[in-house]
Amino acid sequence: MVMDDARLTAARERLEKLRQEAHSAAEETALIAARIEQTTYSAWSRGREVRITIGPDALIQGAEFTEDAMTRSPRSLAAATMDAHDRAIALLRSSVEVAVGAASHSVQGLADTVLSEAEAMLSSAEPRPDDRH
Repeated sequence: MVMDDARLTAARERLEKLRQEAHSAAEETALIAARIEQTTYSAWSRGREVRITIGPDALIQGAEFTEDAMTRSPRSLAAATMDAHDRAIALLRSSVEVAVGAASHSVQGLADTVLSEAEAMLSSAEPRPDDRH
């Protein structure tokens, strides 16, 4: 009977430790998600004619054009817009890498999955080489 009580106590202690680890992992995962999801990413084109703002989903949330941008040819303006978009995507990618890189060992598997999914999503947001002129 004493042995059963000791086993039961040990099992309860292990269960409590697992519960605490799961709670900590959930909190850390929420912090990582918040770092990524609660931010927008803005970047200017190389010539500073266009600024593009994207959300954490890599979708464009805003575009700002300077007066100089309006004097550009359509092709030049499109190139500047794509350049600003590419730079905003790079900022988002970097932010994801930093947030995931800060993850502790206890959530590293989940962090690796988040990074892999983000890379897949962000690579599809990049223009194909034949789309660039």
